Amino acid sequence: MNKLMQAILGSCERATMLVEKGCAGELSFFEKWQLKLHIGVCSYCKDYKKDSELMDKMMDKNCDEILKSTDKKLSEDCKERMRNSIADNLK
Repeated sequence: MNKLMQAILGSCERATMLVEKGCAGELSFFEKWQLKLHIGVCSYCKDYKKDSELMDKMMDKNCDEILKSTDKKLSEDCKERMRNSIADNLK
């Protein structure tokens, strides 16, 4: 039975891969279902998913400039906005 549950729920390693793949919007129906089941029983992966989505949101919101930059480094202003956004979300 344990192997069956492992096959259905997947490992934490697989769940984190699915979280990142999901942020790119590329999950199949089965992958979405498997991730939802895993997140339902694993608080660590649930927290990881929440944190990953927050980081993606902050990058989208605060750091458009990194896509425009040729050196691909975050400016100090962008870093400060991200720090402030993280602090606001931790309150």
